[in-house]
Amino acid sequence: METELNYMVLEVRADHSYDMLMELIDMGLPSLCVTTTYPEKLERMYPPMENAVTVWICSEENEEGGLHGGSMNDKILEKIREFTAENEGAVVMIDDIEYLILENSEDEVKDFIRQVSRAVATADGTLVVPVNPHAVSKGFMKEMGRIFDIIDDRTGEREEGTVTCPECGTEWPAGITVCTLCGYRFPVLKEVAGEESAAGSKSEEVQIAKGGGEPQKIRVENPNNWLSRGVSYELEGDSYKAIECFDKAIAENPRDAWAYLNKGVSLQRLNRLEDALKAYDRAIELNPDDPDAWNNRGTVMRALGDLEMAIEAYERALNINPEDAGIWSNLGITRRAKGDISGALEAYDRAIELSPGDASIWLNKGALLQAEGRLRDALKCYEKILELEPDNESAKKKRKNILIRLGRS
Repeated sequence: METELNYMVLEVRADHSYDMLMELIDMGLPSLCVTTTYPEKLERMYPPMENAVTVWICSEENEEGGLHGGSMNDKILEKIREFTAENEGAVVMIDDIEYLILENSEDEVKDFIRQVSRAVATADGTLVVPVNPHAVSKGFMKEMGRIFDIIDDRTGEREEGTVTCPECGTEWPAGITVCTLCGYRFPVLKEVAGEESAAGSKSEEVQIAKGGGEPQKIRVENPNNWLSRGVSYELEGDSYKAIECFDKAIAENPRDAWAYLNKGVSLQRLNRLEDALKAYDRAIELNPDDPDAWNNRGTVMRALGDLEMAIEAYERALNINPEDAGIWSNLGITRRAKGDISGALEAYDRAIELSPGDASIWLNKGALLQAEGRLRDALKCYEKILELEPDNESAKKKRKNILIRLGRS
């Protein structure tokens, strides 16, 4: 990783930014992190942080060990200036910039970042700032873009034939349903093959093309053929052509809920989240009892940073289908992001009860337990994954790290 640059990392969660920070710490560079995460918890999540300085932003005035977010332009900035003045090559990471905006304003935060950038530059240092582009205005993003040397987009845009996990940034072949590294579940497609669609019209059985093959040539008079053709394109990773097909299905049958749902999936995979949300909402309007539509709506709301609305959507989905392990897992992920640890574990346990052979759920539960410092419980989860999938590299790595921390080989 190149130093002495300003990096703005576009991501919903700051996972990649912390990976960058860990790399810089391992290089022996003096590092400071401004974050709303409690320092002890941060060190449990990222052990190298014990070699860095953490400036903890708290929500209460005069909270011991923390600085209130409203003190951004005095106490917090002073800490950063002192650190960069004393440390040549200093690394500074500003996490949770969205919280600073809530406590101050976008204009004040822009000025704060400019001043931090100047302080880092005087030390020939490196600045890392993760930003959720869906949680700030376009004007803010435009102004921020002028401050940074490198803008690293990790929000899920992808090359044709691949899909990027929005949680961890891993690239996967198109058509994957679950990221095996972090447990993220991609939005659900509806395939039409010889059954009634939500619109009520009968479709022919259509062979769905796999791999690099072209979709089967099919008649277009029946809108469900357009629907199936769109699914074929999406499974191959061509979301643009898929959307064209879904639009044609909708034009011929404006009440086809599945066409709207599938269009939402394609839009979401292109990171057009607001448009995807509109498609899912129309699907729900046409068929309010479809748990997949509610589940997909939850994944968009989570990506947009509205955890309350995401949880509400997942709970609506589970009211319709309480036996869907994937939706329980998504609920667990979102509860964890909201800080509801017990609720997240409850959701993961219910998901495991329904689908004990799903390694991705065990991975989610293990990651949560590890972040909470419950290393032995997390170890059991990773060992369970390796029983199910002996070649799971993520579980191997996490198991090894825990054994090192427990003093075992």
